[in-house]
Amino acid sequence: MNYGSNRATSSAMSESHDELLPLKSVTFKGGKVELTYNSSNYLTSVAYYSQEGVAYTKQHEAILYQRLLQHDGNQPSIYYDSFKRNGLDSVKIDGYKTYALQYQRDSYHESVGIFGGYNTDFWGFFNGKKDVFPRLYYKAEGYSYFTGLQGTDPSSPAGSGTRGPVWLAIGEKMEKSEPTIIVPGIIKRVTYPTGGFAEYSFEPNQYLSSYDSRAVYGGGARIRSIKYATGDGRDSIIKVYKYGMNEDGTGRTKYQNYDRNFMSQQIMISYMDYDGVSVAFSTKTTTINNKPFLDMSFSSGAAVLYPSVSEYTISLPDSMPLGRTTYEYTIDSKNESWLHMTPLQPEFRTDWKVISLRNVANYRYKNGIYNIVNRTAYEYQDYNTVAVPAGQTYLRFFNSTNIDPTFNYAGYLTDPIAHAAYSITAGARRQTAVLDTLFNPDNQSEFIASRTDMEFEPSYFYKSKETKTDSKNAVLNAQFNYPFQVSSLTNLPTAQQSLMSALQTQNRIVQPVEVRRYNEGALMETVQQRYGTFSDGRIYPAAVYTAARTNPLEKVLEMLEYDSYGNVLEQRRADDVKEVYLWGYNGRYPVAKVVGSDYNTVKSFVDLNMLDNAQSYTEAQIRTELNKIRTGLANTVAQVFSYTYKPIVGMTSETDPNNVSRYYVYDSKNRLALIKDQHGNILKMICYNYSGTPQDCGTGL
Repeated sequence: MNYGSNRATSSAMSESHDELLPLKSVTFKGGKVELTYNSSNYLTSVAYYSQEGVAYTKQHEAILYQRLLQHDGNQPSIYYDSFKRNGLDSVKIDGYKTYALQYQRDSYHESVGIFGGYNTDFWGFFNGKKDVFPRLYYKAEGYSYFTGLQGTDPSSPAGSGTRGPVWLAIGEKMEKSEPTIIVPGIIKRVTYPTGGFAEYSFEPNQYLSSYDSRAVYGGGARIRSIKYATGDGRDSIIKVYKYGMNEDGTGRTKYQNYDRNFMSQQIMISYMDYDGVSVAFSTKTTTINNKPFLDMSFSSGAAVLYPSVSEYTISLPDSMPLGRTTYEYTIDSKNESWLHMTPLQPEFRTDWKVISLRNVANYRYKNGIYNIVNRTAYEYQDYNTVAVPAGQTYLRFFNSTNIDPTFNYAGYLTDPIAHAAYSITAGARRQTAVLDTLFNPDNQSEFIASRTDMEFEPSYFYKSKETKTDSKNAVLNAQFNYPFQVSSLTNLPTAQQSLMSALQTQNRIVQPVEVRRYNEGALMETVQQRYGTFSDGRIYPAAVYTAARTNPLEKVLEMLEYDSYGNVLEQRRADDVKEVYLWGYNGRYPVAKVVGSDYNTVKSFVDLNMLDNAQSYTEAQIRTELNKIRTGLANTVAQVFSYTYKPIVGMTSETDPNNVSRYYVYDSKNRLALIKDQHGNILKMICYNYSGTPQDCGTGL
């Protein structure tokens, strides 16, 4: 909203919108996704097309049906007129699969609308409080009272001198002891084309108050339960969620909601002349926000994080517990140091390591007891890369006539500028260990345990070593080396060293180029990937070498040719025949595999341009073209496999070296319907029907 400037009280508010261009289409190799909007720029459809030459054929389409959600009637009319919120009512895919959605309601309205800060909590979630000022504590360093005020001194009609300090309570606490309102507009039910549904219920988040450590509500909603029902109306299961350590319901906020995160103060020193004497006066201005200075949400957008969450699975309709899964998390603490009466607090930006999954444990339910079945525990290490100096500054005292920052303002602080200096540390958190334990649920003292430890190299934090220890303490190791670790690679030729440098220049360093495997410390195997420069000037894998124990490396696989899409055209295993691959449909699918020939020979039999644009020809034409390979190699030992496709949908035929074919037929909705042999006999028929519809077998072909 743009309210303008210097408007009269009776002036109407006006709107100012920035029109954003909606995304219309995304084109990729072999197809595109197209988005359609109505006149109000609401998304109405998403269509998926395959490319056939220069033309596109629609394969799938999702139609989105939206409707205006009802707003809270307590809001001013300007919100109804200018800030409408639509909800996705249903999605219909390919004209027959419909997903229906329902939303949480509060009385008659489904959308909370737009609310100001006066009735939302610290994160901006509606909490039902209206026309209130946040509850804050303010320390008055000094004050005077006069005859017109309560508690005056009768002997001093003009008022007594300055007194203090004193703490004053202002406003009302925004934290609520009773559950807050579940905001309307949250998804309630999704009904699937099969007739089944998932139904969601929510409850308010809880955390410990900064004032008195009592459990309070706020920060939006968390999932309470999910009910899954089958399409024939039978209840299946319900999942119920419990939060907090020992399921006490409370979680952790990013910062404590102390009053100092809401208040700042400035003092202005001014001078007035009294009978030729310059007298200093101070004007203290205290600013109290109804939202914290710092964003209270974690990087994931969550207002509250929980150190433990338990998921209970219950069978319906008999309400029989089946089991429980408990997730435990490590939540890093925050440095919550403020400079008094300033908005300054170091913002270390450590959300990259704020929460980590620590344990996952599965329990079965039997005879009223939950017995542990298995547990996976995780360990982590933080790798800090660089500390960036940062700071914040705030002017606490200033002089209306003298701006010299070193001036001593009538006995206040020598330095009127408050400054917070700190460092922002960048880095990465890596999982360094996984501990798996399998229990006998009837006797938890009986178990099998294994452990996997990981180490990481210091440059990019890629995994450099993995150690697996089983329940018998047998140890297996694997070491990983990357293109930037040339000196660690085994007998790497000089030519390969320059290729490793080229991979680094292209930032293609995430894949290891060598792996060494050890058993109880003894080297068992070395696998090394070597690269080459091919006809298009690109660098691709050229060979794989292996070595048993400490023996020399030997070539086991060689890649001889690639196409412009990066697909392998010709490769050969050690002391074996060559394998040739032809690709079609703009390089997306292999259309032929030939064992026992070479690429130059195979390609001479077919029109490669035709295969690359196979989507522009009929399947019969492509099969005829591929059959020329069989004819050309008829008097050789070569084996020929060939394939055709319906782009994006699936394979339509495959023919083996014995010239035996199998065909795959799809219905009008692009679902696999029939599998036929080369004589047209049906080998398999697949039928589809949804809740409330008769069985449909073959009618959609």
